[in-house]
Amino acid sequence: QEYDPLAPSSGEESDDDLQHKNRPDTEVEDQRRIAILRAYEHASGKRGKSPVPVVSQALLVGSACVRLECANKALGCNGIQTLGEFIQFLPNLKTLDISGNLILERGMRHFAPGLRLCNNLTSLDCSQNRIGSEGAVALSETIEVGTFKLRSFSAAHNRLQDSAVACLVDSLH
Repeated sequence: QEYDPLAPSSGEESDDDLQHKNRPDTEVEDQRRIAILRAYEHASGKRGKSPVPVVSQALLVGSACVRLECANKALGCNGIQTLGEFIQFLPNLKTLDISGNLILERGMRHFAPGLRLCNNLTSLDCSQNRIGSEGAVALSETIEVGTFKLRSFSAAHNRLQDSAVACLVDSLH
């Protein structure tokens, strides 16, 4: 039987309804499951390299994860997008290294929004990629609106124009 939000209520709630209502953060749990399924889709070879080996262990420890080392994993655009979906479930993440992953502008544009929920992030290394100017602008916008305060940041060895570098520098102040 499907749920229809416009249908009149019978006044009685089933055991399933009560159980669902009493579960805290059901929506967050559903989003976490979707992110995990997407990561396994990557792992099965459908969409390129996957961050699953590293991130699945981080998800197991959940809030205890403070450092995520994803350097030189050849994640590319699809893998970094999946990582962006995962990191929102690591509330105490402080250090994130995504250097050397062949991340292009498109990949950084998809990844950057996931950083907004990393409230405790203090160190980010996205060096040795190819994030380009558009990726740098997306990252700088995230840094500006994010609730985290970066103490360490590296974007060395990327293809950045002077205007993109200036945008990143401005966002860090």
